Amino acid sequence: DVDHAATESGALWQVHNTFILTQIRGALVIVDQHNSHERILYDQGRLALDGKPVAVQQLLFPATLELSPDELTAYEVHASDLERVGFVTEPFGGSTILVRGIPSGLRNWNDGALLRDVLADLADNRAESSDPRESILASMSFHGAIKAGEKLTTAEMQSLIDRLFATDQPYSCPHGRPTVIRIGLPELERRFGRR
Repeated sequence: DVDHAATESGALWQVHNTFILTQIRGALVIVDQHNSHERILYDQGRLALDGKPVAVQQLLFPATLELSPDELTAYEVHASDLERVGFVTEPFGGSTILVRGIPSGLRNWNDGALLRDVLADLADNRAESSDPRESILASMSFHGAIKAGEKLTTAEMQSLIDRLFATDQPYSCPHGRPTVIRIGLPELERRFGRR
């Protein structure tokens, strides 16, 4: 296990705008920023669906989204669960909805493309689970997570690591991929012929 509180230098490095490197006592730690943010968003959504109040980021300018017939059907079926996880929406006539707020912490909102992607996943049954709530969580966390290739500030990297280790399962994303790799000092010494 990685004790992230034991970071020795507090230094964080982003490698290829995809991985975060830091050191802890006796080891190098590599964090995958996308997998980690997926885990954070998934857990945040799971708590919201279980009744914990969710932080909502109000949009300065509400977004008007024109939905396809399939997206509109998915919206109508799943509107209450979408609201529970933090999407503040309302019908706006015809196949249009108005979005006033989104779950706090989402990246890549892209003027509503993220919500349309989630609705498209629900409509196409591309989700990995037969449980529609699970499908919402998986789709929202995937589309809303920091992507590989996104530059992060030091504060964003630290926040990501802190939030990751506050989740129940910090060592894998919702799909089972690792979020953290620890390389112990003995392994590094061996690789460099010191042992």
